[in-house]
Amino acid sequence: MGSEAFYTTAAQVLPTILIAMVVEVGFFLRTSGRAVFELRRHLEEENRRNFELGGYEPQPNHPAELARMRWGCTMQFIFWMFVIGEVVAILALGFRWFNAWTFWPVLTCMVILTCLAAYIPLYRYMSEALSPSEEPPSS
Repeated sequence: MGSEAFYTTAAQVLPTILIAMVVEVGFFLRTSGRAVFELRRHLEEENRRNFELGGYEPQPNHPAELARMRWGCTMQFIFWMFVIGEVVAILALGFRWFNAWTFWPVLTCMVILTCLAAYIPLYRYMSEALSPSEEPPSS
């Protein structure tokens, strides 16, 4: 089904798409990491004030914790899509397996990662536009 040119292109394009997505998802992880850090700092201060204890009680249902876990799972999904597509493309090139069972996994991974690479920046833009800014703009 696929030619040698297809698998060569896939083996080169998949890492490029991965780099773009790691940068975008990194923005989300950094933002949610800051929110989790602030949550933990606030809870530690509250515990010291109320109970004279250090530490904090985990808040697994807090939106910051949920966002961090969600984007962590998204990164795992992106990782496995990349690994599957890249390994199959390299194996197809190495062993000259240009047939349907190597074509469809590579094509599927490329399409999913390309759609995610286009959607994630849009999602980040929309979520930042809809949420109030936490810091005043610097002048």
